[in-house]
Amino acid sequence: MKTNLELSDYCESKVGLGYWLGTFGHFGTEAYLQVLAHSSWIGSEYTSDYQRRCRRWLGVQVFDCVGLIKGFVWGCQNNWEAESGKTAFYIPAQDVSADGIYDKANEKGNISSIPMVKGVLVHKHQHVGVYVGNDTVVEAKGADYGVIRSKFSSGNWERWSKCPWIDYSGEVAVEPVVLTVDSGVTYKVRKSWENAASQVGSYSVLNNAINAAKTVNYIVYTNTGVQIFPVVEEKASCPYAEPISLILKGSKGDSVRWVQWNLINKSYSLVKFGIDGDFGGETDVAVRKFQGDNNLVIDGIVGKITIGKLKE
Repeated sequence: MKTNLELSDYCESKVGLGYWLGTFGHFGTEAYLQVLAHSSWIGSEYTSDYQRRCRRWLGVQVFDCVGLIKGFVWGCQNNWEAESGKTAFYIPAQDVSADGIYDKANEKGNISSIPMVKGVLVHKHQHVGVYVGNDTVVEAKGADYGVIRSKFSSGNWERWSKCPWIDYSGEVAVEPVVLTVDSGVTYKVRKSWENAASQVGSYSVLNNAINAAKTVNYIVYTNTGVQIFPVVEEKASCPYAEPISLILKGSKGDSVRWVQWNLINKSYSLVKFGIDGDFGGETDVAVRKFQGDNNLVIDGIVGKITIGKLKE
């Protein structure tokens, strides 16, 4: 049986990859996107707008929130279709929803009683993530985010559980998350940082500030204006290295994948080939369209200026 530490490592390795509802390690292709869109069980969720948002993940592995856990349990590494029946195996009894995996768990409880060990699942309504230590959760958050890291202490998680198909016997305790601070930092509860007149309190204990903010749907800031709650989630980062030389038609490799990933992330469609690492005609058209839309020289060459714009 796989272990909680292996689950934690697996989830960490998937940060930066994609999110499609109903997937558990599939490779994002236009053909499979259409399979999902026309399926009887989930097709209604795949509206034209949702498909557009999903296309930023063409060419990379995709998961939904509970699918990240299923992919690990079922042995999927890089591509479910290629590995299914060989090294990865679907188990119908384990094909449950985010809420269903909580219902199946034998050990579970309110978030206030969470055992701080790697691989523990954290839950809110119809969503699940994996605690990986250091006040961090890895979660497949949605088509606009992909698989990300987020702060556990600011995540409004409601419950925890131990995955029923994971061995926690070798669990290693990690440092508990400390939410109270007595170092002189004060936490201000305001509608916005700029609107000082809206402040409803100043607190030395973060927990108290968060509770006050929740009652009026306000924001918690440090005394220097850094937003603490709600957490500002990080959007998925590109899993490919930024180019260090000119990229143009005919180029191949991860530098091209970096360009393609960022084009898709900015809604420049690469429907036919996706992120394939080959700078062909489809990528050339998308680059030129991006350059024109951003008042750059339209030459199809990705140099420092185009790279800078793609990073914005």
